[in-house]
Amino acid sequence: MDKVTGLLLMCFLLATGCSTNRKNQPVITPGKSSPEPVPTPVVEGRASKAIRSLPSFYQPGEILTVRIAVNPNPATAAVIIQEAIPENWQIIQANPAYQKKEGRIYKWLYWSREMEPFEIVYQIRVPESATGKAVFEGVIKTFEEKSVPICGCCVIERKPE
Repeated sequence: MDKVTGLLLMCFLLATGCSTNRKNQPVITPGKSSPEPVPTPVVEGRASKAIRSLPSFYQPGEILTVRIAVNPNPATAAVIIQEAIPENWQIIQANPAYQKKEGRIYKWLYWSREMEPFEIVYQIRVPESATGKAVFEGVIKTFEEKSVPICGCCVIERKPE
């Protein structure tokens, strides 16, 4: 399975409320219509979750808005959101601002005595040379849960002409 197909499968499974095992592989039980959930080590009975929203299409040269709704486990003290954007695309504004950039990976760090849901909204510039599918990858990291993939939309295509 190629990387894009694997990401599409992972995003679909997560968007439909399905789970992955500790190696981030979907857990599928033969004969069942949907994967079986895998228990995640959680404090106070609720796992951290993040959902990305993307536009349906992109046009080369335009600026898009991406939203990540983060619902952390309330018992955790800190979360790190890591978002890998498509190659050669650029975040030009983020609210709140990201703390670190490593290549195409942007990182946000939140900490609080009482974690509550929050949202990251960023503007991204599509390069004039963009073609085909654009893939977004991300995770939410906590001490308790280690690394949980961001679900929701992860691939957008160039707008048909």
